[in-house]
Amino acid sequence: MDKHLEELTLLCAKEHGKVWDEAMGDVAKAIEVVEFASRRDAPPEGSERHERDARLRHRPVLEPLGVFAAIAPWNFRP
Repeated sequence: MDKHLEELTLLCAKEHGKVWDEAMGDVAKAIEVVEFASRRDAPPEGSERHERDARLRHRPVLEPLGVFAAIAPWNFRP
């Protein structure tokens, strides 16, 4: 993906009508997701991840969200 960054950015800009910088940011985030998903050595829980964009930092925070419910219709027919 890094090898085809310019081409992917152009395709993203054309398809979504975005300016070049915004499209390149979207492609860079997609590359990060692919890199993260394909790594064997995931960072330790609670550690900070360094992104391609130096302004962005990700740190997982594990805290309870509370009670929630989901209602899923089992007999739905289109």
